[in-house]
Amino acid sequence: IAFPNGPFTRPHPAVWRIIFGLSVLYFLGLQFLMFQNYKTIMGIFYWLDPGLKNFHINMDKEYGVNCSDITIERIWSHVDVFALAHFLGWMFKAILIRHMGILWAISIMWEITEIAFAHLLPNFVECWWDALILDVVVCNGVGIWCGLKLCKMLEMREYRWISIKHISSTTGKIKQIKLRAQIS
Repeated sequence: IAFPNGPFTRPHPAVWRIIFGLSVLYFLGLQFLMFQNYKTIMGIFYWLDPGLKNFHINMDKEYGVNCSDITIERIWSHVDVFALAHFLGWMFKAILIRHMGILWAISIMWEITEIAFAHLLPNFVECWWDALILDVVVCNGVGIWCGLKLCKMLEMREYRWISIKHISSTTGKIKQIKLRAQIS
């Protein structure tokens, strides 16, 4: 199977072909797992990593307790694996979406979603400073900034997410409609 060239040219098209190939293998693996039962899937995971047999999520940590106590030690204790996940997730979302306004809107809406579903997951219960400062400004904001800087460094195409009603000329609107028809 020959994988097509993608839109990315930096650092080298071969790198993007490898990434595309790995994503196809990942997709095929997920497709395979969809048709297995729970016992078989867990057997595969235990075979890949035997340490998963004794794995459990530590639910001893309290979230959203004593929010008026704001110290550097307390803030630093909240920088955990979720903070790294926020950062990396928003960095890769920035690489995919490539628009600062849309990224910030999604980031803030996700924090509102966490507040709405805090009754379902204990780690969604956060202090105001954790949700606003650590999540939105620090982890998400720095992740968005790093992702957009990486796009600029790799000379990736910039997306202009505009509505058709913001295009002033009729010719421009017709071109946009033709482009959308070709994509779908």
